[in-house]
Amino acid sequence: YANFFGEFQLGEWQTNIGYMGWFFIAPLLIPFYIIYTLFLALLSMFLTKKIGREKSVSDMLWLAWIIYLLAPWLSIFVAFIYALLVFYLLRIVFAFDLRSAKSRVGKAKKLELNL
Repeated sequence: YANFFGEFQLGEWQTNIGYMGWFFIAPLLIPFYIIYTLFLALLSMFLTKKIGREKSVSDMLWLAWIIYLLAPWLSIFVAFIYALLVFYLLRIVFAFDLRSAKSRVGKAKKLELNL
C-alpha cells in the first residue's frame, strides 16, 4: 500500500524497539541498560516525592512508567524527569518566597503591636 502514496524511501521510517528487544540486539549491554532504567525510575520517584505526596502525583508517576518505560521511550522519560526537576525547583523558589513573605508580614504585625 505504500506505493500508492509515493516512492518508498528507507530514510522516512522510525521505530522504537521494545524493552526486551534490546536484550537480543546488545546482550553484552544488558546490565548497563537495566542500571540506567533503574536510575531513571528511582530519580523520578525521588522527584515526585519531593514535589508532593498526593495520590495524583503517585498516579502520574505510575502512568509515566507504564507509558514511557515499557514502550520504551527513554528519551521522552528523560524529558519527563527534566519537567519534574523544573517543577521541584519552582516549588523551592515559591516556597522560599512564601516563607519570606510570611516573615515580613509577621514583622509588620509586631511593629504595629509595638506602636
